[in-house]
Amino acid sequence: MTDSAPHHQPDAPREKPRRGRPRRTDPAGPGLPEIIEAVVRLAGSGDCREINMRDVAEALNVSPKLLYRHVSGKAEMLDLAASSVLAQWPFPPSDMPWAERLTIVLRDAHVMLRRYPALSEPALLRALSAENSPQAATATSAITDCLEDAGLSPAEARHIYTLYAVMALGEVTLDKAIRGGTLPSQKTPSADMIMAGLESSLHLLIAGIRARRDTPQAS
Repeated sequence: MTDSAPHHQPDAPREKPRRGRPRRTDPAGPGLPEIIEAVVRLAGSGDCREINMRDVAEALNVSPKLLYRHVSGKAEMLDLAASSVLAQWPFPPSDMPWAERLTIVLRDAHVMLRRYPALSEPALLRALSAENSPQAATATSAITDCLEDAGLSPAEARHIYTLYAVMALGEVTLDKAIRGGTLPSQKTPSADMIMAGLESSLHLLIAGIRARRDTPQAS
């Protein structure tokens, strides 16, 4: 009688270690404020390329599908982040002279657009359609109220505001082309030149409004 060899149980396969960032274990995923905060943080990193759902999911260490519990897609996510940025816009006190207020508001707008290049276009488009966003309506009023306090009609104030918003959109497009490498920076206006142009146009606008206000109108 021969002894039978003991049966050898094969070792269970070892799980390969996961590469890359660890996934969050929270099954609920991030909340909407956390998502918007991540988008704004990415937008302020200096990268002008458009932020997508995967970028935000990687920043939060979650699956992109968890983001869809709070937003319908990239467009809504960027729209909400743009509103968040507009809500951070500091406005000067309303009792300050209109010319000083206007100068501060437009300078701060310029700085904010350059600080968040990936959100500049959504923020401007929100501001141009102010009825869609309380934050955008407040930002718009900060400019048009200055112009109306200077003696312009509401229609005239809105026309000038729209002109500045379109100019800002043009600057955003130019900045994205330079940062993205599709336009050589040597052949385009520098940030200092653009700022100088903004200052000059502001001085001319303020001087023109004052001259018109101080000139007697023919009856």
